[in-house]
Amino acid sequence: MIPNQDRNIFIAAIGKWGVEAQIDQAIEEAAELIVALRHMARDRPTDIFGEIADISIMVDQLKIIFGEEASRKARDKKILRLQKRVVNNEAV
Repeated sequence: MIPNQDRNIFIAAIGKWGVEAQIDQAIEEAAELIVALRHMARDRPTDIFGEIADISIMVDQLKIIFGEEASRKARDKKILRLQKRVVNNEAV
């Protein structure tokens, strides 16, 4: 659930820059998180927490763009699947 204060900011950002631009920004932030994770794996300096924050913000905007309820349902389904795999000691 996105806090109302954050939701208002995200809706304003989507309104200001547009859906397409925010989707492009989400793609860019996802790529930056990937690079930061690779840097960590190689013991190179990185701002992993900043990148996690950036992608979290963009994911919340994507939820607003594509539908929060559908996103929540998909997440719940994936968590249930993960839970079953953990309990049954399955490989990911």
